[in-house]
Amino acid sequence: MSEILTAVQQAIKEFGVENISMVGYNYHGRYEDDDCYFEYYNNVTGEFFDDQWTTRFCCPGYGCYECQTLEEADKNGYVDHEKLFNLKKTQLINSFKNFRFECIWGEKFEKISPFGLRVEVTRGRKWKGIGFLVGTFTKSYQWGVKLWKSNNDYGTSTTRYAKIYDPLTNRIESVTADYVKFLNLDNIIEQYKNDMMAIVEATTVDDFTIGKNGTSYSPYSGDSNDTKMTINCETMSFMKYLEMNGNKINLKNAYDVVEEEKKVKFETFKESKMPGIIEWVKANTDKTTEEEILKLAEHIFNKRY
Repeated sequence: MSEILTAVQQAIKEFGVENISMVGYNYHGRYEDDDCYFEYYNNVTGEFFDDQWTTRFCCPGYGCYECQTLEEADKNGYVDHEKLFNLKKTQLINSFKNFRFECIWGEKFEKISPFGLRVEVTRGRKWKGIGFLVGTFTKSYQWGVKLWKSNNDYGTSTTRYAKIYDPLTNRIESVTADYVKFLNLDNIIEQYKNDMMAIVEATTVDDFTIGKNGTSYSPYSGDSNDTKMTINCETMSFMKYLEMNGNKINLKNAYDVVEEEKKVKFETFKESKMPGIIEWVKANTDKTTEEEILKLAEHIFNKRY
């Protein structure tokens, strides 16, 4: 009967115990069964490989998946830094090369809205033209009664809007978010990828460090213990890059159409309510001077509306 070896045992048998090390593991403890995912590094081939232990089916004992850590191997002088650095450098460059950013309505759309990206709107009745995205908001209305006692959105219709600054009129227009087309976002993405890859390309093995990332636990992600392999260079997230390279637009004196309409409606509503509140204050409180009456009436209005 042939011996059943784990991936790490097979690698150690073929390449030597000093050349195989564990990069990290991720242990998931569940009610029924446990799982653990291991990642290893082969110092001879310069490749990563992985394996999985589980209680779901017959596996070798947990200890058969363990070996020296990459940090331990590095301290003992078993790690070829140049080889591992080139592997991680290639991975990092490829991660930027393959970077994708699809910005439809959602969290990404909302997060980039303050960065003043240039956009065009060619559909809808509210406004058409070229401007800069400066914000978002939603409006909802209830068209039906919820059928269940829960916090679901049944019976609710929500429309998503984008705020567009028009530099020709100094106005902030609000349009349906789905009508917004980004004009130069693709170019910014490509520039981001090229800038980040150039930064990584300029690094050397002296910028490479190996250390411990630490152990953490949650009921969902499980225990993890990963070796931190870092190429020390000034790369940044795409959101930070957008923030730094977006358009800084001064909106202090811009006329926001929706907000101004809200103000007008609010003032009209206030004018209709204040006379009745003032009369109630006169009839039901001890306020006698006009200043006292108006002050209390204003307080009651603000508290109620």
